[in-house]
Amino acid sequence: MFIILKVVNDMSNNEEKLAIIIDYFKSKYKAEVLIIVGSRAVGDYKPRSDWDIYLFTDVDEHLDESCY
Repeated sequence: MFIILKVVNDMSNNEEKLAIIIDYFKSKYKAEVLIIVGSRAVGDYKPRSDWDIYLFTDVDEHLDESCY
């Protein structure tokens, strides 16, 4: 997961970043719903702001806590 976030942080276009994030979570965790909250959702983010995302899936897999 850290690799995908590094790639995302090196990109300048937020739409490209979001597409990569969505594709990653859909393929890795079979995400059915992704909800973006926080500064990215309301538009008052800074260039290095993080992405706050809720993911809903039926996949019963424990997430590595180092990803948080």
